[in-house]
Amino acid sequence: MISVSSITSYMYCPRKLFLTKILKVKEPEKKELVFGKISHKIFDFINKKEEFIVKNIKEDMNLESIKNLYLEIYKEVLKDIIKKEEKKIKDFNINEEEIFENILKTIEEEAKIRSENVFKFIKKHKIFGEKLWQELEPKIKTEVEIYSKSLDLKGIIDRVEIYKDKCIPYELKTGNLLRDDIWPSHKIQLCAYALMLEKEYNLKIKEGFIIYLNNNKKVKILFNPFLREDVLSLVEKVKDVLNSKEIPPITKNKNKCKKCGLKEICYDEEKIKDLLNKNFIKRSF
Repeated sequence: MISVSSITSYMYCPRKLFLTKILKVKEPEKKELVFGKISHKIFDFINKKEEFIVKNIKEDMNLESIKNLYLEIYKEVLKDIIKKEEKKIKDFNINEEEIFENILKTIEEEAKIRSENVFKFIKKHKIFGEKLWQELEPKIKTEVEIYSKSLDLKGIIDRVEIYKDKCIPYELKTGNLLRDDIWPSHKIQLCAYALMLEKEYNLKIKEGFIIYLNNNKKVKILFNPFLREDVLSLVEKVKDVLNSKEIPPITKNKNKCKKCGLKEICYDEEKIKDLLNKNFIKRSF
């Protein structure tokens, strides 16, 4: 089964995909990746706390108090995760206050989105407790694991809004929005998630959103037939790379090479030959 991350990796550099997936070369972790992994863990726990928070909303609570309830619990989650990841944070010389402040901005926005969603629903339906949790719409889920056997795809969606008759996928990006357009790989990634959600919920998904956190921009993506076909075509191209015994050529985009943690191995022909021999000898058994 092909991961959506393999598709975006292929779009960045087919050779790098081959090195990591077939030759099992590990790219050294970067500071940005550590931030990303900690953020994903936090959102996973945030999602698990949603039912508890919603069931504990009282009739006399206004929007601000509901938001504070969310934020109080989110801050405790953030502190716990940072404490558990203390060794890795120190290994990368990351300042704990820096990582706390950076991720705090994101969870404050998450608390705002969820509290407003719940408060709006309460005002309309006047229900609380177990009934509120059962009927709340949309339900907002983060770090949603999904797969589709028919598409031969799997992935983890940053956020999904689930309604009775529709789903809306979201991707949260820490990078900046391009001046003229969004990154093509971001469109493909979101559409791939939409295709899997359609199989999961047996419905048509027309649109999704990419949120660029640094720019505070929310961009709508329409899942037109061309974008859908691009996803399916890329799945086949990724399969071709992963089933091949020939390593793809070095990318012509040298700017990508400059930023790549595998460039030393990638340019070392003797090392590549050695890895190829070892890997395919193992495959033959």
